[in-house]
Amino acid sequence: TDGVSIPFEKNGLDNTSIFTIPAIGDGYVAIAGRDFVLYLLDLKTGKEVWRYNHPNSWVLSTAIYDGKVIAGSGVAAFVHANDLKTGKLLWQFKTKSPVYSSFTFANGLMYFGDMLTGNIYGLDPRTGQQKWLFPMGYMSFSTPVVSGNTVFCSSEEGTLYAVRGISAD
Repeated sequence: TDGVSIPFEKNGLDNTSIFTIPAIGDGYVAIAGRDFVLYLLDLKTGKEVWRYNHPNSWVLSTAIYDGKVIAGSGVAAFVHANDLKTGKLLWQFKTKSPVYSSFTFANGLMYFGDMLTGNIYGLDPRTGQQKWLFPMGYMSFSTPVVSGNTVFCSSEEGTLYAVRGISAD
């Protein structure tokens, strides 16, 4: 990543680390680092296809789904989708706090949580519109999982929540 070339002394941050779990799909790999950049690479060659800059915010989670690269932001607290082929921003959704969770796709929705408030969101992955929200009320690093129409997620206060989700239709 570009962060390798930025010395700690320059801005007082470690920009070399990669926190995200790579997302793989449709022949591509999406990855991001503490250098505020989301990268899309060709899976076979490893060559960069495009990059998207996150102003002053680390990308903490990625997914490739339905022709989109979806990424969750740290300090800036948002989720956005880029076109898989071009990198063009398609939509952006503001969250209440950083998004550390991965994304789960079920019943036509995209589920994820934010860290500090512990909200579980259900967005339409085509538009970024919020369709569902459950406030756990406690900090959470958990990724929601879905079985049937039930969304499971845990919080830092030691509770596993099982709540009824909805479908996009």
